[in-house]
Amino acid sequence: MLVVGSPQALDTWQHILSLWPLDIIAYRQFTGQTFWFGQKQRALQVSLQVLPYWDEQTPGYWMFAAAHAFALEEAGEYELAEAFARQTLGLNHQDLIAKHTMAHIFEMQGEAKEGIEFLQGHASTFANHNAFRGHLWWHLALFHLEEGNIDDALALFDLHIYPAESSIYLDIQNAASLLARLELMGADVGERWNRLSAGALEISADSTIMFTEIHNAMVLAKTDHYDQLDANITQIISSPLQTQEVEFMTGSKLMQAIKAYHSSNYRHCIELINQVRDLHSKLGGSHAQQDVISQYLLMAHAHLQQWDEVACLLKNRYIARAQPLPAEQIKRKLAQFDEVKNIDALLPSLVKVV
Repeated sequence: MLVVGSPQALDTWQHILSLWPLDIIAYRQFTGQTFWFGQKQRALQVSLQVLPYWDEQTPGYWMFAAAHAFALEEAGEYELAEAFARQTLGLNHQDLIAKHTMAHIFEMQGEAKEGIEFLQGHASTFANHNAFRGHLWWHLALFHLEEGNIDDALALFDLHIYPAESSIYLDIQNAASLLARLELMGADVGERWNRLSAGALEISADSTIMFTEIHNAMVLAKTDHYDQLDANITQIISSPLQTQEVEFMTGSKLMQAIKAYHSSNYRHCIELINQVRDLHSKLGGSHAQQDVISQYLLMAHAHLQQWDEVACLLKNRYIARAQPLPAEQIKRKLAQFDEVKNIDALLPSLVKVV
């Protein structure tokens, strides 16, 4: 049986595109689903294969160009991605995927001020979009965090990111990720975790998107629903879906790691994350979204005062985003990470990667 959203479904969409490269429904389904299976390179490869069949005169071109831009961005091709995203917005200024791609380009290049300016310039159009609009507000909140604007990030949470109870997977991801980042950097989020509790419990162990389960684990741990968290982990470990065995194993390890962190068992948290560090990209989510796992790992090492490990992780995160910068500037920054010897010194780099 073919399950929509399964690895087999990806093969089917790809086969359709090999026969009909202008099938925009197949293309958008394929690129959307490869994202949640962590298959970014595959998304770009197929997008490049159908690219020669498209041009601006082809009906629906802007829908192709927007998704192609995002595939390029996730592969680190920021200049090309920006060209396609801006071309899309020139054809359809309402397009959400193009705006989302631009947010990622600014995020991955450490351009928080530019990101704020861009998203605020388009904010009046967000209400025209579906539930994904909350994710654009999430990106704006991240830029404010990087600029140290904690109150602005919290206001965005209250007004736009999680204004009312919701069990929509992306709402849970956005809200939990933002609160986790705020707390990891030492901010007081008040009772906001409790607002997420009902929504997280409603979709516990759904496992349709394993990346959501990791964020559910944050909510359940922060609201003392450890019994439910343990039940979710057990259910996922015992799942019969052998085609997603690696994803389920990886997800369960990260859920246990989050539980360990919030139980102050930092050594176990580190052990669990390190077991799957090369695999967690398979759970889907963007580079920007996945960074919250790196932040948990950094803070676990910091709580144990393992500063050599902290410096190594900071360097890895920085170098992944610093390639456009001059070599001397990169070397100076890398040397600064060796001087991080307490949590107060760590926090600025935890929030602002570049």
